[in-house]
Amino acid sequence: MVKESMAVEIVETTTPALEPVFPDEVTAVSAAREETRDWQAYDAITWGLGIGALKIGDMVVAEVAPTLRCPENCSGCPDAIEAIKKEIELGKIPKIEQRASLEEMLDRISKLKELGVKHVMNVGGTIDHLPELRALIEHELAQGMVVSWFTDGIPQQDERAQPSRLFEKNMEAGWLTKVATHVSTDYPFGYGSEEPVDLLSDELSLPAKKGRVSGFRADPEYSRVFKSQYGTAFMKRLIESGARRAVANMTISKANFDQVEAIYEQAVRLQEYAQQVGSPTEVLFTFSPWVWRPHQARGDDLAEHSPKNALGPDEMPTVNEALSKILADTYKRVEDGRPRILANSSGYASLHAERAFTDDAIWQTVEYPGGRPLILNVSPTAELMLDPMFKGPELPYVNSTFGYMDRTYKPDQNPFSRFHHGNRLYLPNVIALESLDDPHAQPVRTMDYRLARMVVETGVAEFGESIRNKGDSRSVLFNPRVLATDPRHIKYIGERLAHTAQTECSGDTVIGLASLGLGLSLLVSAESERFNNLYVKLTAEPWKGKRQIEGNVSAVQKMAELILVDDLMFHGQTKKEAIKIIKQHRMDVSDVLVVIDRQLQRKDDGPSLQEMGVNVYSLIKMEDIVAYMISLGAIAPEQLARLIEDYQGHERHELPAFAQQLKKGSSQ
Repeated sequence: MVKESMAVEIVETTTPALEPVFPDEVTAVSAAREETRDWQAYDAITWGLGIGALKIGDMVVAEVAPTLRCPENCSGCPDAIEAIKKEIELGKIPKIEQRASLEEMLDRISKLKELGVKHVMNVGGTIDHLPELRALIEHELAQGMVVSWFTDGIPQQDERAQPSRLFEKNMEAGWLTKVATHVSTDYPFGYGSEEPVDLLSDELSLPAKKGRVSGFRADPEYSRVFKSQYGTAFMKRLIESGARRAVANMTISKANFDQVEAIYEQAVRLQEYAQQVGSPTEVLFTFSPWVWRPHQARGDDLAEHSPKNALGPDEMPTVNEALSKILADTYKRVEDGRPRILANSSGYASLHAERAFTDDAIWQTVEYPGGRPLILNVSPTAELMLDPMFKGPELPYVNSTFGYMDRTYKPDQNPFSRFHHGNRLYLPNVIALESLDDPHAQPVRTMDYRLARMVVETGVAEFGESIRNKGDSRSVLFNPRVLATDPRHIKYIGERLAHTAQTECSGDTVIGLASLGLGLSLLVSAESERFNNLYVKLTAEPWKGKRQIEGNVSAVQKMAELILVDDLMFHGQTKKEAIKIIKQHRMDVSDVLVVIDRQLQRKDDGPSLQEMGVNVYSLIKMEDIVAYMISLGAIAPEQLARLIEDYQGHERHELPAFAQQLKKGSSQ
């Protein structure tokens, strides 16, 4: 008897194909990379100089990567050993890494100097054992550059945190104490230990090096924990050896987002230890989020580089709180004359500290300004590129929040300055500087890039023939009322106005000028909890009689010096009319406070407000807005030309910087 066959339905199961979050970026970057396929040596530099994307002297920082191979296995790192093996198996890269000769690498470093680079970071892969490392660093030092290098500290010490022969050779060579050493500290020292561990103990025990690869495979995060123990112990060794600088580098991910404060406090303790033992070592902390967006744009493994593995809405509140505390501590240190520990710029820190920028931080929305490069790179094959990840033409299509984008100390070239809060001094990124005493490391007052960004992105400026501007500045109409739509913008402007009123103005009562000025003056009064508030109208409302000032006038009339608040300063004529009305009510205006000053006050209209004895303060001036637009390529040459004509059409009390050039037909 033959058994009946059993019908078995076989259901094929497949894993859905992963898709990039921003496919248009992938397409655009892929198309741009076609242009660079055959580039080598200086081709990217020649291209950048040719189109004006690169200007000699503008680029102050660079990375030199003599290798991109690493024996460790940090998840999400394209240089990790398992990631490299996979690339080799797929035939994407050769088994033996292609690397340039020492002579070629030295030549590229000299070229960096010619291009105006002042700071070089030597990175990998893992570069500790490279025989040419000493020659590279000594050449950089001989070029007068500020030099840094990156290590995980594993080859520099044994499992008792005692110096290895390699460390001793580096010390004997003399270069190790002259450079800044960056180490991985993604987890605090002793993380996961059952017993408390004292980092400053004379006897330290580090995890076993042998067999660690199997541990990496069992737990993808173990590699970062492992490296952090060696890296932190090596920072202590550097302090005791009198190194110039030891920097704790943290990559903040979904796995370690709750360790930010602990690692910062660890850096603080190491800095205090340096002072206790009389070491000249500067101890710093710097961070970068786990970045995925530019990797996707480049076509890297989507499984490894997904927003699901990065900081998200659940993690950001904890990160916000931690970095807000760190930023506050940094400002307190500056105020007290104590050394900074946070090396990042205040703009970069604010991006990750303030809830207002949660979406920007999660989706990593920061563009390369005007598509221009921020940091040069020398690859293992000695190719000079305009970015550590991209050759150059791809940059207009790339968004990222990589920490290396923050490394320039110049606020006008740093894309993260747009997140800096204008009520504070700007803290430059200090990684590229020789020491915290460098003049470029000092806090500075800068243009309010954050407000400039709001003005540009919300379309406050509308270019085109305008008939509403009373025969002046007809090429552009300003509508600051669009800033009153987004609550984040309202909050920021209110904070800035209140701070300016309290720290700059001499008046004791705010008075809003109808109509938007009323809302702004209310923000100032509420935010400061100090100023009384009134409201002035240029035209009386018939149903309210002849009153043009609203509020409890009698309560402040005898003693009040008023701060007149409004959204925009055009010619200043409406402000003069309001001041006249206020004087009729036996009160004086000491200050005018506006969000935007168009810098249009004309000499034909009589004395300026300043000449009338009134202080004028603005959160941002027209010249700053135009400078920001030029930096982004957000104003066309013909628009700028028309704008200059507008400003030169009348004698101004204060001519903006962009219009300070010879008028047509005039001579020097």
